[in-house]
Amino acid sequence: MLQWASDVLSTNADLPSVLFTHAYLYSDGKRYDRSISPRQSYHPDTYQYTPSEGINDGEDIWQKLVEPHENVRLLLSGQVIPDGTARSTATRKSGSQVQQVLANYQLCASCPCQQVMGGDGYLRGLEFDQDGKNIRVSTYSPYLDAPLTDGENELTLPLQ
Repeated sequence: MLQWASDVLSTNADLPSVLFTHAYLYSDGKRYDRSISPRQSYHPDTYQYTPSEGINDGEDIWQKLVEPHENVRLLLSGQVIPDGTARSTATRKSGSQVQQVLANYQLCASCPCQQVMGGDGYLRGLEFDQDGKNIRVSTYSPYLDAPLTDGENELTLPLQ
């Protein structure tokens, strides 16, 4: 699957790209990485497949897909519960940067929803500046008609 994505990114190297994936960023802002001990909760290696069968953790995705493709500017992921929000900025060897964002509200008991209710319907909104220099992130629940306005849920991401 990463080879297919790499081919698409190469074919469209002149276009800024956003990647969406499952388990990439952990709640501490670090990528899932099998070299970290103890193993991070919900690490992809604990799924049904093994690395030899093609499973990739966040560090694999960084090395094989994000680092080589300068057009990747933003990576969005989920999976971590109950603390399902984090962000970090990663710098490639070339010096260019990638914004990495985790958002997972499926349990929502601790991030910082007070009721579980299937994540309370929280959604992330991304507003891209016309000049392409910033992305404003907001979090809102149409079910509760309520935003989350803390620093993990309302923020501005700079783009290079």
